[in-house]
Amino acid sequence: MRNIGDLDSGHLDDCRRHIEQSDYAATTKFNKLEQLVRMWHLNPWLPEDQQWPEPIWREEKWKPQRKAIENSTKRLTQDAMGPLLEWSIAFVTRFADDIFAAHDRFQEREGRIAKAGNARRLAQEILQDHVNRGLPVPAQSSTSRRGDPDRVSWGALAYQHLIHENTFSAVFGQMPVRPVLSSDPALTAIDCDITAHFHQQPWIPYIQAEDLRPRTFHNHLLPGRLLGHLRTACMIVAAYLTGARSEEVRAWEFGAAPDPLEEPGGSCVHLIKGKVSKGYSASEDGAPRQGREAVWATVPVATEAIRVAERIAEVSGTPAGLLFTDTGRMIASGTSTTWITDFITFVNERLVPHTASPQAFLIPSDPEGTVTLGRFRRTLAWFIRNRPNGEATAAIQYQHLSVVISGGYAGTKESGMQDLLLEEDWLHRKQTIAHLQDILAEGRTLNGPAAERAVAAVQRVPRQLTPGDERRLRRDKTLLIYENPGAVALCVFDETRALCHKLKQSDRDDRPDLLGCVDGCHNCARTPEHNRILLADAENFQRQAKLSPLPLAQAFIARAERNLRVAGDNESSSQSI
Repeated sequence: MRNIGDLDSGHLDDCRRHIEQSDYAATTKFNKLEQLVRMWHLNPWLPEDQQWPEPIWREEKWKPQRKAIENSTKRLTQDAMGPLLEWSIAFVTRFADDIFAAHDRFQEREGRIAKAGNARRLAQEILQDHVNRGLPVPAQSSTSRRGDPDRVSWGALAYQHLIHENTFSAVFGQMPVRPVLSSDPALTAIDCDITAHFHQQPWIPYIQAEDLRPRTFHNHLLPGRLLGHLRTACMIVAAYLTGARSEEVRAWEFGAAPDPLEEPGGSCVHLIKGKVSKGYSASEDGAPRQGREAVWATVPVATEAIRVAERIAEVSGTPAGLLFTDTGRMIASGTSTTWITDFITFVNERLVPHTASPQAFLIPSDPEGTVTLGRFRRTLAWFIRNRPNGEATAAIQYQHLSVVISGGYAGTKESGMQDLLLEEDWLHRKQTIAHLQDILAEGRTLNGPAAERAVAAVQRVPRQLTPGDERRLRRDKTLLIYENPGAVALCVFDETRALCHKLKQSDRDDRPDLLGCVDGCHNCARTPEHNRILLADAENFQRQAKLSPLPLAQAFIARAERNLRVAGDNESSSQSI
């Protein structure tokens, strides 16, 4: 075969099958198949003798499957996602005003910089004075992607002395004896107030001139580094709290957050609008993707993130078009990854050391590798199903978010979010069942009203599950067994006995309301580990009661008595193999 004209439908189908049967990673396989399908649809723009034949798969209505990619995407661990989300939300809700005020102050000073006249001579005098007195000049911040501690922070010198940075640079390069450089951040700090706090501490000791200095990229003027980090925080918050796909987030535009919808009961539904391109799953023949309107229902902080991102676009001089871009065009997924990596580096190096507990607020490396925009969607699904009480951050309650996102595009079949939630629901239950099997195999017992049902259900589950076993068992209602860390208990769910549903008159009878777990519910069971936690917590509450004023002490005593009562009730019934 010497040219495209020698291709026939069989060749294309052989290529498709070769890719499908290859050892490529799921994402690589999907991308190659996507390119193969797309090429045929570019035929109208090719010379007639170079056009591809009609592929066999048009008759078979075959198309690349995206679901395998999403199911293979690795979630972020709780240790990594917790501080990342907390810092991102803090940027959006608390630090933004300080950042915008510092930006305005920097711009005001920039407008007063002398660009002509005796500026060169004054720059020479300033730098020579540094040499004579042994005073250092400020060096670039090490947290800059292009930062170099051996390079002068020209932006800081320009800000301090109102002389253009190019003038300082030219003079500095011609000096026979140059002043020493120092990376002391106080030398590059601008005169602006730090008003916001993070856990009772100022969120940053200094805002530096280099943090605010605009950058250039291929003739495009980019916002200052600190504004860029704020924009990244907006992207993380909005992406994570909607469950949107990476390409959907990167396509959001100015005006994406309309006013919330007011419901008759007085509550509000917060929305984010955008366009979605479902790839080739939206077309029976694999035609190129066509965007369509979609609306995500979310929580208030996500829409606040969109509005902060719009404000960044306005001060950057681009109050229209895409929100998350430097050039006006949609950024590549690799660019969003770079933004997130730089944000994490900035937080860990510049902010975390000044917190009350640096180790607690550090954003650790994730064991599965780089944090990408696409991983937030899978992580959200895991947290909704595994941590409904919102341990990642006090700002979010995941079960509430699960209800909210089901009302918008994320709740539709096309979004694929519900498939991920169902997948995570089964993985949660399967992990819980495997843990119970280990406990029972060691001869230990379960206790509580639902212990007998839990043991009977677990005994029927094979240790090694085939794909057929999984398809059958994930539909088995007797295996609706959930770990509930908030209640320190297992829920062996049966809708006819569930007090969480009866007391709240919930119409969601397919899963328990883990946030509304009620003492005395007949669906409750506990392991020996649960009992140890209850007793340890009771002892801790009693200690705190002795050190607390009366109202708090009474609350601690009541919680301790509740734990002791529950642990005692557990001893009255136990089940083992």
